Amino acid sequence: MKKIAFVSLFVLGIFIHVQTVYAQNSDYKYCIDAVMEDPNLYPLKEKVALGTVDKQNFQMLTNVEYASSDEKPLIASWVESRRRCFAINQTSMSVSLPDPIYQAFKFSVDEFDLLAAQLYSGSKTYGDFAQQRSKLNTFVMGKINEYSNAATARQNQYAQENEQARRNAIIQQLMNRPQTQPYQMQPYMMPTKPTTTTNCTTIGNQVNCVSR
Repeated sequence: MKKIAFVSLFVLGIFIHVQTVYAQNSDYKYCIDAVMEDPNLYPLKEKVALGTVDKQNFQMLTNVEYASSDEKPLIASWVESRRRCFAINQTSMSVSLPDPIYQAFKFSVDEFDLLAAQLYSGSKTYGDFAQQRSKLNTFVMGKINEYSNAATARQNQYAQENEQARRNAIIQQLMNRPQTQPYQMQPYMMPTKPTTTTNCTTIGNQVNCVSR
């Protein structure tokens, strides 16, 4: 299982904090940052969040205007620049990201393009576009969090299983250890006096005794 680390993931205007191996200083991030700072797109800054979706404000969410003929080329340029950033890094992301996260990422790119196309064609107002963009962000974040939570649960389960296996191995080692005989204290024996034999002989009026 791929190890997941906490970094920032930019999803075409969706700034998502998620556990992933995608590097924060990647070429994709630099590309998106460059799009956000493109002075040619500044006329759109008051109507759309050129960067991340969390930059949308109340005015953008309630804007009932449709894209003007002057704004449509800017919208097309904005979307094309973001799509180009994804295309440049698509291969590396498909390899480095866990597949469920990559698929959620790719889905957000495709859906963003559809929303922008509707804004461009005049079938959505700026406010509709901003609201749908927020819903897209919520949906994608839910999918990524769902995967992240499942991955965390699996990691916790593996950790518990490894800890239980470690404890079982220790118990098995103790059970296989050779048993030692308990020490038995010998009873104390009082020392005994050696036995002696005394022989006596009588010679006349004298008695002689010898002990052995």
